[in-house]
Amino acid sequence: MEDDLELVVGVGGVELLERADPVAEQGGDPGIEPLDVDLDPRDPRRIAIATEEGLFVSRDGGRTWRQRAVLTAETHLAWSESGTLYRVDASGLVQVSEDGGERWERAGDAGGPPTTVTVDADGRLYVALPGAMIARSDDGGRSFEELVTLKAR
Repeated sequence: MEDDLELVVGVGGVELLERADPVAEQGGDPGIEPLDVDLDPRDPRRIAIATEEGLFVSRDGGRTWRQRAVLTAETHLAWSESGTLYRVDASGLVQVSEDGGERWERAGDAGGPPTTVTVDADGRLYVALPGAMIARSDDGGRSFEELVTLKAR
């Protein structure tokens, strides 16, 4: 079933379409441009998008959206395979949601404004930070250690 789904991201929003339905209706558009998007790996019909207007979550593949939080302009999202949704804002503040964005708890500080955020299969959170640094958290975003600082040759 997951192979039959396609995530479409555009200026008007995001949508999860069934590939087998080439005439799928445009719908679920929250009317704002997504700055970041992530899917729940356990249920690809659950989508979270960060916009300048806030965090929006869809539980039905983009047909309907609910605003879950107000965010800073530069917020990055990462959904782990265990279902934990992370958000890291421009100040480096890490927040965690165990219920798909309904409620958030402060976890820690990534150490600066991230340029991107991801979670590996073992639940470790990675952030790319200014100065070409990549940091990792092994404890759900409470603390970070520098993995590497990239240098030009």
